[in-house]
Amino acid sequence: EIFVAFTAQSDGSMMHSTHHTGIRVARPGIEMMYANTFDAVAGLGIEEYRNGEDDGIYALHPWGMLDGTILYSQSSQDNSLPTAGQYTEGAYVANLQGSDLRYQLYTMNLDGTNKTLIPVNLDSIGLGAADVMDAKPVVVRTGWDSIPDQFTVTPADDPVQWNVPNTLAEYWFSENGPNDIQTATVHNPNIYANPSLYTPFANNSPPPGSIAFAELWVDANQFTGVHCYNDWPDPCDNFKWDNRVRAVLWDSVPVTPLGAFTMTIPADMMGFVVLRDANGNVVRGWNRGYISIAQGSAWARPGETVTCVGCHMGHISGSLHDVMNDAEQGWTNVAPYAFVTASSYNEEDDVDQPFIPAHLKDRRGWVPIPDGGPVIDPNEPYADDETGWISQLDESVGEWVEFNWPADMRAKSVLLVGPPPKGGDWGGFGKPEQYGDYYVESGTLQLFLDGTPVDTYSVGRIEPLENGGTLVVFDTPTVIDRLRFTVNSISGRWQWSEVAALNEIEVIGQAAEPWPLLEISKVFIPAILR
Repeated sequence: EIFVAFTAQSDGSMMHSTHHTGIRVARPGIEMMYANTFDAVAGLGIEEYRNGEDDGIYALHPWGMLDGTILYSQSSQDNSLPTAGQYTEGAYVANLQGSDLRYQLYTMNLDGTNKTLIPVNLDSIGLGAADVMDAKPVVVRTGWDSIPDQFTVTPADDPVQWNVPNTLAEYWFSENGPNDIQTATVHNPNIYANPSLYTPFANNSPPPGSIAFAELWVDANQFTGVHCYNDWPDPCDNFKWDNRVRAVLWDSVPVTPLGAFTMTIPADMMGFVVLRDANGNVVRGWNRGYISIAQGSAWARPGETVTCVGCHMGHISGSLHDVMNDAEQGWTNVAPYAFVTASSYNEEDDVDQPFIPAHLKDRRGWVPIPDGGPVIDPNEPYADDETGWISQLDESVGEWVEFNWPADMRAKSVLLVGPPPKGGDWGGFGKPEQYGDYYVESGTLQLFLDGTPVDTYSVGRIEPLENGGTLVVFDTPTVIDRLRFTVNSISGRWQWSEVAALNEIEVIGQAAEPWPLLEISKVFIPAILR
């Protein structure tokens, strides 16, 4: 198993001081997102900081040990430490700020238990009041072979040798011309590709057909972190220190109707992608989405080809391996972009959130914990436990839900997902022996285009996601703008009532043609009183 222990700063400043720090532990992989939202296991936690409960105990510099524990540094208060000092270099003298914190070495378990101090006698080696920080174990590794590095070029640390050409006005100081830089390639086979239902915490991609161009912006991090505080230095503008270039447009390439683009990019340069429609406007406002790819800035080595899919949550968009086969052919889940209606839905007063029909397209549901994932609640073996649509109480047979798209979609299959057999209130307050597990036992799926029926499918039992759901594959990919599923029979109960219920509907499709521009619903115009 692989874990990632990292230092996070609760104040959000990203200044990386030794204050307000805590250590968090995560597991890599998009399927583990559900388990990676815990607070700090050592040091200052986010909730503690927000509540003003700063006790001055900070932790940083985690390092994994062979026995599965974490070696790290933790602060303690020591009033004997110097509170001020001076630094002298030639005629230059600077005053230094002291601290009453001393950092010592500790070990702990991955969950933060068994914190143990490791005594280190710094006085014996003449370091006196020094801190013990950023320690790393020296160990012999056996039983593995390192993989040869296929990229042997070392990125330049000198700004004038950064891998950007001096033909970009913002990088006039570069000593590299356009023919001197090294390049890489980024390829996205389908910018519209959505994650599967098994990764409910990743965002959706933009609506199919809505993107015309992909822009790459590079950021060579010019003098990051230089600020002017309290008018020092005075005046700031005379020093030009705060005129930092944050991003520079590198190139713009067209996106195919199926969502693919390929671009040559400067190697070893931070970059992010901005998405624009046919009129050059930034595409924004879609369900659970952002306006750019890799908001945290991504990079590639010289000669490397980086492949990502979709546009979701920064760097993890490349890890959606379970949708790659469809994505490379231009297919994805287009359900999130439909408008959903239903014959009825449950909105009782004792329900915290009404089971509105829109829950059928939000990719949230009773998602089973992935293989190897930690069980948070032994009574609920689910990474996500959102309930979808439930009809009015004692209304079941004949109830329906309907998806309507603002533009035509070419669809090839529908995955219908039912509630869990024995989760929450299903089975009559956990009494399947009395009511049996709940299922929609049969239903009818109808497809429409411009108000005309184009196909009908009879569907049997709707399985929960833990059983894979119930897949309806169309005889041939069909252009539709509406679909309706009608419940014909059920078994079991929700609480003690007969209801029609589904947890999620996934529609694998693609845009039949490019979308119109997204509608502007509000325009704010500044006004001047005369």
